[in-house]
Amino acid sequence: AVIWADGEEYGTAPELAARFKVSVWTIYKWRKHHGLPSVRIAGRDYSPVLEAARIDLGKRDATRGRPRNLTAA
Repeated sequence: AVIWADGEEYGTAPELAARFKVSVWTIYKWRKHHGLPSVRIAGRDYSPVLEAARIDLGKRDATRGRPRNLTAA
């Protein structure tokens, strides 16, 4: 479940993956290689949604690979 702390929304890797339409492994790579912070609460790792969105936007605007289309249903 998504949680709120200090006015910021946090989600688990599967929740973030579903929200940004990427794999769970992509979220793990963002944590390891791109500085996505995580905090352990009750045995689960949560990351801030806004920070994940910033990383996702940077990746989507990158010139490598095929551009992502997030408007498709």
